[in-house]
Amino acid sequence: MAIARNSEPAPLTSGIEINEEQRKLFVFIPDSTGRTEPLTPLIELLHQQPELRGVDFLDIPYTMAWYSNRELSAIAHDISAKIEEHYTEHRPKVSEIVLCGFSLGATLARRAYLDANGYGQPEGQKQLWAGGVKRIVLMGAICRGFNLRRLPLHHRLALRAAWLLGLGRALRSASGASHL
Repeated sequence: MAIARNSEPAPLTSGIEINEEQRKLFVFIPDSTGRTEPLTPLIELLHQQPELRGVDFLDIPYTMAWYSNRELSAIAHDISAKIEEHYTEHRPKVSEIVLCGFSLGATLARRAYLDANGYGQPEGQKQLWAGGVKRIVLMGAICRGFNLRRLPLHHRLALRAAWLLGLGRALRSASGASHL
């Protein structure tokens, strides 16, 4: 049996169907800097993809100083609230949500999604946007903490001094070094 070959390769598709009335929403949560500027090249590249035409992008910056005593769960709660606000306002136009987190943002994305599904909150506190999530993309995720020995010596010394003073709770919990 002969195999028929096309002279042109088949176009690559991502399986994303474009619906003019409803659009996908890509939500981006950045790394520990909380700044979305490092994600700009990725977002611009995604904008150029023909199969992603009609997709909305929401980047969510947040503030977290390395010496902060703010818990990661509180930051994730704020992120969840921002997504909920956007989703509630644009709900008729959103067909599904793709939640994307980079580095520490991946951890925050997971926690925001869990909280939006009622984890850690009183019953009945689920948020609408959680039901719209169809995919979670974790890029460079800190899944099991990170190794502090990889930091330069002066950063490690500054972190230890901050921890002795009771500062840096968020970074301490992300690194798995809460016992220090």
